[in-house]
Amino acid sequence: MIVKSSDNNLFLFSQYDHTYPFKDFRGYINLIGGGRDIKKDNSPRETLEREINEEFSNIIDENTDNFLYSLVGEYHNSAKIKQFSKTKEIFFIRDSILEEISPYKDFLIKIPPMGKLKTPFFVIHSVFVSTISPDIFQEVYKNNNRKRRVVNEGLIKIINKKDLINGKFKTIFGVSYIMADFLEKKVPLSIEIFTVPIGLTKNSFKEYEKNFIYI
Repeated sequence: MIVKSSDNNLFLFSQYDHTYPFKDFRGYINLIGGGRDIKKDNSPRETLEREINEEFSNIIDENTDNFLYSLVGEYHNSAKIKQFSKTKEIFFIRDSILEEISPYKDFLIKIPPMGKLKTPFFVIHSVFVSTISPDIFQEVYKNNNRKRRVVNEGLIKIINKKDLINGKFKTIFGVSYIMADFLEKKVPLSIEIFTVPIGLTKNSFKEYEKNFIYI
């Protein structure tokens, strides 16, 4: 999800920290959100809301991420986190992000071979947009400055449009293309990868099954 200010100048991104299993991608930024849980999610919107609720939390999930395990053979989450923000502050940020969500576009992305997977594969990124107030950015800034986390995986980073366009931060698969599409500005590529918009985000995963097969 693209989480932004009303003037499209400030954005919230996830940032992979020292616990991310792919060492080469530590420090890279990604859109906020995550992958589908086939047992729980019936639509991209449900996936997004579940991921936001799970990640903006001070509860550590000790369960292994099976997808990452399949790629690298082992996975260590951020269980060593020592300092979280206050629960009410975390929920204030989380609820504000979830308050007004609108669908943007779907993007088809070709992921190259990585880890234990020796062949490329395709993923669909269903992108939503949330506009948050200056108060929320200030809350995130305050907690980051105090070195207190508002998420239980990785970090949350405030990035302005100028730094994004100037390539100050490295972006994970597809993010540069998605942000360039949204901003209508060129965003430098950290990883050159096949990414193409394929239409509006759909209301149900069943609608995707007409053209795609989930594996």
